[in-house]
Amino acid sequence: MTRAPGEYDVVVAGAGSAGCVVAWSLVRAGYRVALVEAGPDYGPHDSGRWPEDILDARRLALDSHRWTQTDAADRSQARARVLGGCSSHNACALVRGEPRDYDEWPKGWGAADLGPHLDRAERELRARFFADDEVSPWHRAFVEAAGELVHRHTFNVVGSTRWNAAFAYLDPARGRANLTILADTLVDRVRTGGAVVTSRGELSAGTVVLAAGAYGSPAILLRSGFGPPVGEGLADHVGVGMGWAPTEELLRAAAAHETEHGRLYEPYSLVTPPDLHLAPWSSR
Repeated sequence: MTRAPGEYDVVVAGAGSAGCVVAWSLVRAGYRVALVEAGPDYGPHDSGRWPEDILDARRLALDSHRWTQTDAADRSQARARVLGGCSSHNACALVRGEPRDYDEWPKGWGAADLGPHLDRAERELRARFFADDEVSPWHRAFVEAAGELVHRHTFNVVGSTRWNAAFAYLDPARGRANLTILADTLVDRVRTGGAVVTSRGELSAGTVVLAAGAYGSPAILLRSGFGPPVGEGLADHVGVGMGWAPTEELLRAAAAHETEHGRLYEPYSLVTPPDLHLAPWSSR
């Protein structure tokens, strides 16, 4: 530990997408923050220590830095154990929710209220659309067939690098004395009064923020004695997969595209109707 217990204003448990943003915001406001992450911290983006599969946005990095799963086939459990959390191994899709859904939330959380914050998040995450020569023939055909029924969305990809939340939010704050990143550290439970019990000892702070995800945060609360109904409402979105055998023409076109432009971005969702997320991808 770099600070004695009690020297933090805020302890943030979990350095995934939410935890990185919370820590960055609090550090900029002058608070002394301890950001606790169960997985490794490879340093800033330019450290040269980040694994290739984490950096390469052209493939999902689901085979490393993964928490233990009870069902290996359930991708909803494929959560990343690394700084940046699931933003470090996912498909880089920056998709805004349907505005009418936000307007069902309490006052101050509507689409118009959140719009400026979503704009800023897209800037920090380097949101961009894929250029035509980056999109595979299969994806182009899908988009053309969908026509006006759907729209394309942006991706947090810089060059071919997956620009995760750690790069976007923590790298600018790493030089500040009021930020401490405690990697490879498990949060076991919290106690009233701001105490946080971790695998490396106990921390204390005026405020504790649980940002350990939909699975991790309820588990911490339950171990801490905050009983039911914590976690009982957990539900994931439903999904269904459909497969087709490619034609020889499509195989030739995909191979030619990869030869000319390098590895394909697979799998990637390119179209998103308001009520249905479509993710066309191939197994090449």
